[in-house]
Amino acid sequence: MQDLVNIFLSTLGKQAGNLPLAPIGALLGLLFLGLILGKAKRARKPRCAAFSFADLRRKPILTDHEKGFFPCLLDALPQYHVFPQVSLDAVMQPVAGLSNGAACSLRNSFSQKHPDFVICEKGSLKVVAIVELDDSWHDAKKDSERDIMLGAVKYPVLRFTDKDKPWREAIAKKFATLN
Repeated sequence: MQDLVNIFLSTLGKQAGNLPLAPIGALLGLLFLGLILGKAKRARKPRCAAFSFADLRRKPILTDHEKGFFPCLLDALPQYHVFPQVSLDAVMQPVAGLSNGAACSLRNSFSQKHPDFVICEKGSLKVVAIVELDDSWHDAKKDSERDIMLGAVKYPVLRFTDKDKPWREAIAKKFATLN
C-alpha cells in the first residue's frame, strides 16, 4: 500500500512541478482516513432484516379487558359510533405551513399511537371523545403526554379503570359532562 502511495505522490510531484509534496500527502491521508471512517460509520447503521409474509400472524383488535368494556360503551352510548383502535393519524394532522421536517417529526410523534376507542357522532362522524381503558400496564406519564397532545386538538380524553365499575353508569356520567 505504501508503495502505491509513494508512486502516486512521486507522479503527482512530477506533474505539479515545484509544489511541495508534504501538504498534498497530508491532504490525501485525510481523504483516505475520511473514506475509511465513513465506511465504518455506515456499517454501524442498523439495517432492516429480510422478512417473509409467512412470518405474520393474526392479532385480536382488543385485549380481553377491552372486550369486556366495549359492549358497555355501546350500551351506554347508543347515539354515537364507537370505533376501537383507531390510529391517531386518522383523526389529527400537523397544521399547514410547517416545514416538511417539522411536519414529519410532529406526525411521527403520534401516527403509531392508537387509543382504545374513538367516539364519533352518528352521521357526521365528528370525533366527540377519546376513551381509554387504563389497565395495570398503563404508564401514567405517557398517558399524560397523550392527553396533552389530544387536548391540543380539543379532543376530550375520558379514562376508565376497573374501579369505575359498573362501567355503563360511569360512562353515561362522564359523557354527560361533555355536553
